[in-house]
Amino acid sequence: MNTLVLTILLIVLVALIIAVVRWSFRTIPEATAGVVERSGRYHRTLKAGPHIVIPVVDRVRVLIDLREQMLNLRPHQVLTSDQVKVTIEAVVYFRVTDPKAATYEVADYTSAFKELTTTTLRAVAAGMDMAQITEPLQQCADDRAWRCGARMGSAGQPGGAQGPRAAVRDSGGHRKPETRRA
Repeated sequence: MNTLVLTILLIVLVALIIAVVRWSFRTIPEATAGVVERSGRYHRTLKAGPHIVIPVVDRVRVLIDLREQMLNLRPHQVLTSDQVKVTIEAVVYFRVTDPKAATYEVADYTSAFKELTTTTLRAVAAGMDMAQITEPLQQCADDRAWRCGARMGSAGQPGGAQGPRAAVRDSGGHRKPETRRA
């Protein structure tokens, strides 16, 4: 009877050790980073590859994609400097450079980029007249992206991300000037 109890305890102990060892090793995929929390607080950031974490104490909270990401901005209306309403549709490209900041400094870094880019595009378009906006997109897309990127760079980088690069896909053509009522 005594050897049966010892055998069962030994099997349980070996299974427990195997489980702890299995939970201790964590492999982070290529082009991602893992944010590790220890007892609920930020502890470290794991880069791609195999890592050892302490089970129960350490927890990989989130895996952040470090590749360049693309966001489609919904079409929105902008009032140009010559008081013409234009609809602009754009695409934003950005890359997360600081996974800790992307996790803890802003609730949703993709939404932060959408809002920052939309606001910046409106500010850039407000400084342009209708002729500048309706030039063929091939000729002025680089200039618009540069202006927008320069303005967003000065506005700050939400959530530890680098970029953004913006490209205007479409600017809704010739519209009648809006009359402002004073």
